Amino acid sequence: MLFLSFILALFSAASPVHRIGPNRRYNPAEYGLPENSMIINDISMGFLPQFETGQTIEQLNNALPYPMSIVGDYISISAEDMSLPQYQQQQANLLALYPRPVYMATIMPVDGLYAFDSSQADAVSYAMNDLNNQGFTVWIRFAYEMNGCPAWNAWGCDPAGFKQAWEIMTTSLRANAPGCYMMWSPNIDAASNSTYPGNYAQYYPGDAQVDLTGLSLYWFGYQQHENTLPTTDFFINSVTPFYDQNKPFIVAETGAAYHYELDTDTPAPGGATEYDIKTQWFDQLFGTYTKTQFPLYVGAVWFNYDKDENRNGTMQTIDYRALLGNPDVQTAAYHLDAPY
Repeated sequence: MLFLSFILALFSAASPVHRIGPNRRYNPAEYGLPENSMIINDISMGFLPQFETGQTIEQLNNALPYPMSIVGDYISISAEDMSLPQYQQQQANLLALYPRPVYMATIMPVDGLYAFDSSQADAVSYAMNDLNNQGFTVWIRFAYEMNGCPAWNAWGCDPAGFKQAWEIMTTSLRANAPGCYMMWSPNIDAASNSTYPGNYAQYYPGDAQVDLTGLSLYWFGYQQHENTLPTTDFFINSVTPFYDQNKPFIVAETGAAYHYELDTDTPAPGGATEYDIKTQWFDQLFGTYTKTQFPLYVGAVWFNYDKDENRNGTMQTIDYRALLGNPDVQTAAYHLDAPY
């Protein structure tokens, strides 16, 4: 197991333990990942906070022995509003952070792909360049999960439109924000209408326009609405067809769902505990064997949400949180960076 007893998991004020394997082929500093942060087996740990419910970066960092390596956010942009409101709301909180985490900006072109133009792209680039000048590296996760079909986003299920909008964003970013990287980030769970795993190949913009590859990959349990344990090697089997031997890879959005009957505290069927589901997913995300299989695996960003959601036709309340939810799960997350 990845987790230690409380006695063995004591921390000092020194830098965290970083296990650098013989197969490491990337420089974390090149991609903005701070050394003095949550890094497990050379895999950086980040979070997508549920800002809209009052979660803060500070709260999450206070629940960890070291600050998160990556802070994610969802940022909408349209012709009517190019102010990047979600980013503006978090700007002061970001500037208070040290060490500087990577800022993973999930840019959502809410008017659709063909309405996205250079003025919107420039608004993103100028704002993120200002953040670069404050010491942040930014990963632009543009039009994420674009391969979801039928389209679950305004920018989904249109390979030609996606590539057109991607090129506009990439051109602007490389001209105006040299401290930013373009992350191509489809969803693994979008293959219902395709024989190709994940249905993502047709959306790839090409090596010259992609700096990082990302993937949305969750454990949802049996039928996506029952509390069952992650199957052995689910992570490795899911990532292997996607993994690029030449591009740094990030699990850009992840979590392990714990299902409740809608708006209750009654667990859904399945029988597995929240602790076991989430700690076993931690093992697959951050284990030494996983890193050995994917030397360019850079980091994982945990979706720290608690929300009502329709999974496979069943409305439920789903707790994805690693922090600020179940205290035993939070303790396990805290101790991920301990020597073992």
